[in-house]
Amino acid sequence: AGASSLEPLADALAAQVVAAHPEPPVALAVSADAAEQARTVAALLAARLAAAHLGPVVLDGTAEQAEAAARQRDLRTLVRLRLGPQGGRVHARGDLVGTWVNFWSGRTPSRPPLAAALAASVPLESAPVALEPAGKDAGALELEVRVLAPLPAWPAAVGLGDTDGDGTLEPLVLLEESALVLSADGGLRVAVALPGGPAEQPTREPFGAIAASRGQLAFVSGRRAPGAELPLDGGAGRPLAELSGQGLTLRPLGSLAAFAPVEFQEPVVTASPRNGLVAAVGLDTTLLLRRPPGALVRLPGAGSAARLADLDGDRRLELVTTSERVAPPTDELRVFDAEALERASGPLAAQPVRWKGALPAGRAVVVACGDLDGDGQDEVLLGLGLADGTGRLALARRAR
Repeated sequence: AGASSLEPLADALAAQVVAAHPEPPVALAVSADAAEQARTVAALLAARLAAAHLGPVVLDGTAEQAEAAARQRDLRTLVRLRLGPQGGRVHARGDLVGTWVNFWSGRTPSRPPLAAALAASVPLESAPVALEPAGKDAGALELEVRVLAPLPAWPAAVGLGDTDGDGTLEPLVLLEESALVLSADGGLRVAVALPGGPAEQPTREPFGAIAASRGQLAFVSGRRAPGAELPLDGGAGRPLAELSGQGLTLRPLGSLAAFAPVEFQEPVVTASPRNGLVAAVGLDTTLLLRRPPGALVRLPGAGSAARLADLDGDRRLELVTTSERVAPPTDELRVFDAEALERASGPLAAQPVRWKGALPAGRAVVVACGDLDGDGQDEVLLGLGLADGTGRLALARRAR
């Protein structure tokens, strides 16, 4: 079903959930015979609950699996819904329950009582049941997320690069005063002090870019003097940028001899090119997709971090992004079919998701994607900032 035709159903369900005053974060488990319809309703409902500051997280699996997953991720409330046609209408029926268990209530552990029963429907003619496409299920993707390493400060950038020429990628982290090269299991391999002093007009929060090639790190930081190309053996670095009244001018590396420009008519805070497609995020968190010379696609509601990746090795791109909220209590990772988004319209939250899940504690500020273990499937590297000024590095990969 189209997203717009199911919006009245999502509106009614969201009103019932909000009226029950659930404890956030709220887990959503929506099922239907047509998986595409379930994903659409879940996305629409999640967008409305996010606007109500309930920190929604969409879960996959059966109701029993969703309850266990919600408790494991410390999601305090679970909304369970089942969609189906009946009497010329599409009905959604389910309940809202608390997930915590009181083990001190006596001999038998108890849980909160049922908070609310949920029910809503829309005419079937306004919400036709979506049929699954033939072949591979586009939604069959499950990721696992774990903390890879603690960081002494908020990361300004994360990346993946082959620093030793062995053909495998290593995680890279740019901090305010140093750059780190880690092993695939999160151990520290190299720490390099950044040259120069603080920038004359530093950015409010850590911001930059980091890459690696031929035994050298290349970085640009909004908190330091213009970036440099740094050898990992401790030798002197080369300037990578020049700062003038016209702004920051990057010096191309020798391996990048030519560029194909992609123009946007507005400022962007991040951009990710891959396979001819460019995904950028504007200042207002609108996702901007363009495959030159095609037209620009605008989808409001992307996260501050967004990247293109191939997470399952099928050569079809996914868009990886975080929560659209500025400072969510629990951040999340969302995965969309990037090629489907090229034909989409409306808010990003209304588009079908391939996977959505909660991240470890912290605010996701930067993200990078690449094949870390050489299996032909990209991993997602996330830099998280914590309230105490420290950070952490998280890794998301396809579940095995």
